[in-house]
Amino acid sequence: MEGLRALANELARSLGARTGLVLELRPGEPRRLCVRAACSRGEERAELVGLELEVVGSPCERVFGPGWSFHARGLLRLFPAFALALEPDGAEAFLGLVFADARGRTLGQVAVLHDRALRPTRAARQAMRACAARAAAELLRERAGALLDAAERRERELAEHLAEVQRRADLALDACRAGTPLAAHLAELQGALRRAAALVPPPDEAAGPGPLAEPAAARGEYVLVVDDEVIVARSVARMLGHLGFATLEANDGEHALELLERHGAELCSAVVDASLEGANGLDLVAELRARRADLPVVLMSGYEERELRGSRASVSGFLRKPFTLQELAARVHAATGA
Repeated sequence: MEGLRALANELARSLGARTGLVLELRPGEPRRLCVRAACSRGEERAELVGLELEVVGSPCERVFGPGWSFHARGLLRLFPAFALALEPDGAEAFLGLVFADARGRTLGQVAVLHDRALRPTRAARQAMRACAARAAAELLRERAGALLDAAERRERELAEHLAEVQRRADLALDACRAGTPLAAHLAELQGALRRAAALVPPPDEAAGPGPLAEPAAARGEYVLVVDDEVIVARSVARMLGHLGFATLEANDGEHALELLERHGAELCSAVVDASLEGANGLDLVAELRARRADLPVVLMSGYEERELRGSRASVSGFLRKPFTLQELAARVHAATGA
């Protein structure tokens, strides 16, 4: 916790902002952020620690580029509940950067709030990237420690229960040798065995998730994301991950069609950029639908829908960039019927 407090303070100082924050995305709750550390002008904001915030309807849901959320001004007007929850007299600007583990799973966000318009320099952004990396390391270290503590507790409890099983087995054996009734001893032995077995993880859990451990994919819930900008494709994939979808990413039409050939039966939808490098996204949509006619496709673009050239008859939905997590959820769920 001390390390996260120091990070929050460094964030505010590096960007010349009023408040630095370290926010954690709760495991199993992809739409809620918890304030893990908060500092304003060198002082800890203890009253904010533990505060939980909704991702939807906050500046954290609108991602610009590789995990950046930026509102140079107007935060109080755009997100009043969020701004007032963190700053009683309001905040004007917000800059946040998502951080993830080595497998690309989002862990949280480092962020700053300021009472005036915020224009971060390149050096400030570099400092923020460094803080994000450190925040990821701190949170992973905490989680690893918690898992180790839990494993040690379970091991101690299991040893106690196994000792009880042994004692009950010895009593049952003694009763058998003495020719006395066994029913009560066997019932107690069975109960002790049940309590011990409850502490042993099933084989899949004990082994941990393997490279194919994608339950969403097994249910046919892969979404194919196609964008020639790697950082945009990755950002959209992360947002879909928050919504419970497994994803496949492609940065050109050829790769997208290869993925369709390999995983076509597992795809529930595709999200395709309209302007791929050297290709028309609408042409790719037509080819995808030609190969799998029932595949819902959501088109995304930085242009208005009416400005796009080509037939959109085979498109199930449209997203204007930049878009929010809520907007993405609405289009994909509408397209898939989920």
